[in-house]
Amino acid sequence: IAAAYEELEESDDLESEESLIRALLVKKHYKNDDATLEERRKIIGFLYRKGFSLDKIYKVVGERE
Repeated sequence: IAAAYEELEESDDLESEESLIRALLVKKHYKNDDATLEERRKIIGFLYRKGFSLDKIYKVVGERE
């Protein structure tokens, strides 16, 4: 039971991490459709320096709105 509970907590953490990234993108007025390559690199670097994992950053930044 404890292992199943830990898995559930981890999946919630991953979803909350993605929602935090989305919230920061909104705060920074980042629009993926309008972003140049330079802007995309800057926002990825910003999020990475904030401590988010690259796979989650690429997943969220790569989404189309």
